Amino acid sequence: MLDKVGSVDGVFLKSITHTTLGRRRFALLTALLASLLLFSCGSILPVPQQKARFSVSSLKGNYTYNLGGTVLGLPNGYSLYHEAGSFTADGNGSLAGVDDFMSGTTLVSGSSTGSYTINNDGTGMLTLSAPGRQIQLAITMQSATQVYLLEVDTYATGSGGAFSQSSIAMAPLSGPYVFRLYSHIVGGASSVAIGRIIVSGGSINGNEDVAQIGTGSSHTITGTLTQPDSNGRGTLSLTNDAGNTINEVYYAIDSNHLDFIEADSGVVGEGGGMAQTDVSFTNASIENGFTFRLGGDTATYFGGFAALGAFTSDGNGNITSGSLDSAVDGATSTNESFTGTYSIDSRGRASITLSPAGANPNSAIAWMADSTQGFFLPQAQNAVIAGTLTQQRGDPFSPASLQGEYSFRLLGFNGQSPKTVGAVGVMTFDGNATVTLVDFFVSQNGTLSHNGAASGSYSISPNGRVVTRPITGVSKSLVLYFTSSTSGYILFTDPGTEIAGEDTQQVPQ
Repeated sequence: MLDKVGSVDGVFLKSITHTTLGRRRFALLTALLASLLLFSCGSILPVPQQKARFSVSSLKGNYTYNLGGTVLGLPNGYSLYHEAGSFTADGNGSLAGVDDFMSGTTLVSGSSTGSYTINNDGTGMLTLSAPGRQIQLAITMQSATQVYLLEVDTYATGSGGAFSQSSIAMAPLSGPYVFRLYSHIVGGASSVAIGRIIVSGGSINGNEDVAQIGTGSSHTITGTLTQPDSNGRGTLSLTNDAGNTINEVYYAIDSNHLDFIEADSGVVGEGGGMAQTDVSFTNASIENGFTFRLGGDTATYFGGFAALGAFTSDGNGNITSGSLDSAVDGATSTNESFTGTYSIDSRGRASITLSPAGANPNSAIAWMADSTQGFFLPQAQNAVIAGTLTQQRGDPFSPASLQGEYSFRLLGFNGQSPKTVGAVGVMTFDGNATVTLVDFFVSQNGTLSHNGAASGSYSISPNGRVVTRPITGVSKSLVLYFTSSTSGYILFTDPGTEIAGEDTQQVPQ
């Protein structure tokens, strides 16, 4: 039996707890993801014939990747993992590179090889052989520069992305970067930090805001860094003024974007970094519409929190309107409205107060890379959460804003036990009112299916919030928030789930 215990301080969301940790979720919804479960019977739905848009030659050149999820079948249930690396694809189905893997003991690093296939619609399969293991990935190409990944092994389910790696990624890092670093101590607590570092040669100094369950703090930080090698791989170590040190491996995608994987023993961690390109900030730096995606752990479960939202700011320190949809420990809340205030200093650190309708105000922090993007950290008593903040383009939105094929990826939990669910594939919007999951792979607790042709209707609000009506066999309701007509975030709002992801319009090759 699930008992409602009130709101999550700091994010104005409803939270629930359980009598025991082993009772992970609500009972499985019989309709939810029914089509995704067809693989248990060995069924494969027909995939509509489409014009050729991609081929094996579409994946060619240098890429860096990251993915994370759960290791399955352990005596105590499951544990987290994270993986990052880089590879060179030859355009003929073969690749080679380097890989880093952490599941909570010691970081395992080494060379990798692999093979891949690409279908006409951008879906395909990739096999990666790394030190001590071989992994199977279902993939969907958004373009030659971006690929969504889904691990589909019997022992693990996870999701992530691969990104074309610019040759400039091997150039020395210098100047200011904003970052987000998430850490989960195996058998212990989680923490997340966002902040800014300034890189000068091999030295680092900066500031960070850190959140754990029920606590938040701000610190100065110092550290050291090794510059990227020929794979774009480097290391850094950060120590804050409380004496806490964190060690990371990073992969440079280009001169402006970094992926992180934590190298500390007994910790599963990951993160991202963005070069800070604006030299000074004012309240006018945060103006007009922004979307955000949040994820993290609750006091009850890791992976128990997922939320999407959007707000409009006036450039003078006021958030004039906003809406938020969330899934917290299986309880969903939709289209919550809020207003707020903010103040940003010259470094790009924004102090934000969010005022939900009929509830107490809550605080948050953002560190901006520029006036269009940054990292977002709401303060919460019962959760450790963070995410990204991105300025919207092309608003106000209408049904005609969404047309064409979109690649997507999803990851989260569904039902008791728990059941880890991930998916990658292609969906279409017809520019009117119909959304179709055309072709998609699903992994549920390590078992793979290949599905297609599931449709429903959708409506879109001027702020980019999309609500789908029942997609038969998949979901009673999906909520999407679009940053532009070409990219957005996805959240299942079916009770008993915490499944979220993203979608991006395909650019055929």
